[in-house]
Amino acid sequence: GGGLPKVFGMGDLIVSSKTTGLRGYHISPELRYYFNFCECESSPSGLYTGLYTRYTKYYGDLNFHYWTDTEYADAAVASNFSEMGVGIQIGYQFIFKKRFSVDFMFAGPRLSTYRLKCSIDSDYAEELTPIIEEEINRRLEWLGMDPITITPSAEIDTRVGFRNFRYALAFGFMF
Repeated sequence: GGGLPKVFGMGDLIVSSKTTGLRGYHISPELRYYFNFCECESSPSGLYTGLYTRYTKYYGDLNFHYWTDTEYADAAVASNFSEMGVGIQIGYQFIFKKRFSVDFMFAGPRLSTYRLKCSIDSDYAEELTPIIEEEINRRLEWLGMDPITITPSAEIDTRVGFRNFRYALAFGFMF
């Protein structure tokens, strides 16, 4: 939550803004096969490979007061973002001190699809849509993704596919 001085690249056009924050959840179930299976303290360890899926859902609201070149106006944007992805991975997990786990550099290719839905509550929705599209495309370009086209309206619904590489380091504690 809090104020955002620059939203959707509008910079100096925005006089003030307020968001209720980002809410949502993320789930990523995995199926693993351990090559050198060792039941260490009731948890598997060693080199593994596996499959995983990923689902993410976020909601957010943004209210802002901006300058339209002729007058001040208010707008409210309600957004709904979701991601669905699948991938393969390889990694190494070990257990130490009977309760702690470290999962070293699990990595692998991933394919995801993203969907962004927004509703704009403003008399200037058609003027705001190209600015939102430009800002989304700046971020997509930075990620190496293809640009999108959004039809100017009060309702935005767009989808993007994305291929990349997943990697991480995870720490765990057994109860």
